[in-house]
Amino acid sequence: MKTKLNYKEKNMRELLLIILLIMNINVAGQDATSEHLFNKRYALIIGISEHDNPANNLNYAKKDALDVKDALIKNGRFEKENVKVLVNKDATRENIRKGIEGWLKSNSTKNDLVFIFFSGHGTQIPDGDGDEDDGLDECLIPYDFDNSDLSSVITDDIFAYWIRNLSSENILIVFDNCFSGGAARQKGISFPGAKGNVGNDNFSKDIFREVPRKGTSLLAASKADQVSFESNEFENGIFTHFLLKSISIESDNDFNKIIDSKELFYATRQHTLEYSREHFKKEQEPIFVSMIDYDLDIFYLPETKPDELKDKQNKALEYKIESDIQKENDLAKKIIIYKQLYDIAPDNISYNHRIAMLYEWNGEYLKAIEHLKFILSNKNRHIWFSPPVTNTIGELYKKLGEKELAIYYFNEAIKTNPEITSIYDNLSQIYLSQNDTLRAIQNLNKSISVQPYQKKPYLTLFYLQLNMGNLEDAKQIINKGYSMNPNDFETLNAYSSVQKFIEKSTLGDSLYLSLQKESGINKRIEEVSKVDDSMFIINIVNGKELTKQEAHLQKIKNAISEYPYYPEFYKIFIKYVVDNKIDVDLSSYKKRYLNYSILNPDKSFIANYIKQ
Repeated sequence: MKTKLNYKEKNMRELLLIILLIMNINVAGQDATSEHLFNKRYALIIGISEHDNPANNLNYAKKDALDVKDALIKNGRFEKENVKVLVNKDATRENIRKGIEGWLKSNSTKNDLVFIFFSGHGTQIPDGDGDEDDGLDECLIPYDFDNSDLSSVITDDIFAYWIRNLSSENILIVFDNCFSGGAARQKGISFPGAKGNVGNDNFSKDIFREVPRKGTSLLAASKADQVSFESNEFENGIFTHFLLKSISIESDNDFNKIIDSKELFYATRQHTLEYSREHFKKEQEPIFVSMIDYDLDIFYLPETKPDELKDKQNKALEYKIESDIQKENDLAKKIIIYKQLYDIAPDNISYNHRIAMLYEWNGEYLKAIEHLKFILSNKNRHIWFSPPVTNTIGELYKKLGEKELAIYYFNEAIKTNPEITSIYDNLSQIYLSQNDTLRAIQNLNKSISVQPYQKKPYLTLFYLQLNMGNLEDAKQIINKGYSMNPNDFETLNAYSSVQKFIEKSTLGDSLYLSLQKESGINKRIEEVSKVDDSMFIINIVNGKELTKQEAHLQKIKNAISEYPYYPEFYKIFIKYVVDNKIDVDLSSYKKRYLNYSILNPDKSFIANYIKQ
């Protein structure tokens, strides 16, 4: 809930946090920094500063909305006619509904980007349908709310229903409000029966529970038990201010001149957190939840002009080098080009981070670690990067096989970033490789507690328990995973296999056949199985060339990366390598096939290709 003073009090309870699994996978023929293309971009922008009762007015919610609108048009490639703005008296409940169920639904399609921004009041009311853990519905407050009429607000269930009816699979929702209800009764909005205490539920979780499909991300201004401030200095909420300030080269961690949803969150989170600590002596930490497998490209950076930069000589060189790097495909040559800039200012944090990433992409992990450790040596500067520098160092040591060092840096990353699930996933993988099952399970469960709506830890735990012979535990895990991810193909494959081969139920067949048809998995298998005669040479991101066989193997590896728990693609890979007598170590592929096909193994394939 926002107040009319120098700050906006906004409280989202027990919020779901980051689901960012760092996957450095380069698809053959595709640059690792290429943007995700959308047909069109649509935005619904809502800001409510004024209400009938002046006591409920806010300072900058309307300006938040108008500033976001301007940024989307200027830097987000949104056409003016595709941005709809509802502020103050225009932001009624019915107009907001029409904006989503009418305008957005009728205009946006599956491959369009949809951006929804809300800045205004929120509250809590008694749960009407019994689906809330704490007995309260979180609500958005439209302009025309009636304090005596609970139906005049927009509950989490209603909002989720509106979103669910959209066709787009690329939706980003941004909230700058609270749901604290009676927590601010003296200065804000409350309804009869609303509580001020923080419960065990939250608006973002409810949206993801109610929306039974992927394609939705949510970015909110603060986490549980926190205040989210407005600033007279910025004339914005500090969350909105730093969200807009994140449209800068400092936030562009992959150097593609695009600020995607992940980069937007990390930059906004860190600046908001640091500013609130320094100026308000309290923490305000934005949160991000996503059910999209890729990062949404939101803003685009303008070309850097040398005469606008502080140090003209060095910055002019930086401008030239950035241009040269964009033209060069060979990673080794990219490094040589960039070292010209690094050598001029070796203490520059951004230069060290950039060259570390180039070394990492080129497989020179020790050199990358050297530059990342330099960043760590600069107090507090390392926390501005995403992913965290300590986590990146841990991943590099993991790739080098230095497991103990990797564990150390992952644990250091947890101290400052306990809500990043990929850290726990990395630790679980190392512990599994050391046969430390207990610690692996502990980290997988921690990952789930941080973000319940992800598939990876559920599936890893499921197959782990299954191969250990813990059938009942495995069944409980996959039942929970299926309830969280009912439309994920690999989750349904595991769940239906349990129903068919363990429970002996026909439910498994019907579920599997239904999603198999909808997911297009058969077409994917057909594509991967077919050797394309035109694929003799393919250029990839590091400038190397692939032969026909290498290109086909890369195509199968890409499918495995897309469906890492589906045994059929491991089977295709193993068969192709063996049949063509290619010198590839198949031990890990064979192990994974046996692991993931445990309920329905192809005995003939195992005899001819695994045990030979």
